[in-house]
Amino acid sequence: MKNNKAIIYLIFFSLTTFVIVGAAFYFLYVIKNKNEENRIKITMLQVNNVKKQNAQQLASKANEVTAALKKVNSFFIDPSTIDLFADYLENLGKITNTSVKVESVTATPSKTLLDVKMNAQGEFSNAVWLVTLLENAPYKIDILEVSFNKIEGLTMSDTKNASKPNSLWRVDIHFTILVSN
Repeated sequence: MKNNKAIIYLIFFSLTTFVIVGAAFYFLYVIKNKNEENRIKITMLQVNNVKKQNAQQLASKANEVTAALKKVNSFFIDPSTIDLFADYLENLGKITNTSVKVESVTATPSKTLLDVKMNAQGEFSNAVWLVTLLENAPYKIDILEVSFNKIEGLTMSDTKNASKPNSLWRVDIHFTILVSN
């Protein structure tokens, strides 16, 4: 009987040990699978984060390129907006207190430049100011010729009831400006 009892205890402890070891291996297997799943999820999350960062960098670079393209295009005149450029030149005349007249705007044979001839009348200092503003305009302008001529017999007091007479000057300006294609 003692022998039977010992065998029953031995079988019971053997089965219990087998169940505990089996459960431990099962839990280790489950933990290993969960770790693998988590590793895959973390890798996918990292890949998605990298894609998101790349997309943000691409959008940022696209904005930079767009801004740079706008800046470059601002140096050119669009052929469809030549009338706006002529208005711009006339507004320069208003700013400098000179009367500006655009004589001609023609395309060069290469179609990459516009050949512009204009003149203005006013006091000498205002005429020089007009040329300075034209040189510093936000366009790619190459001034080819500038000539100042004093208009004999006329003064600013003849044209504008000024108290002190100033001589009237005529400035003829010939320049080219880049055209966008």
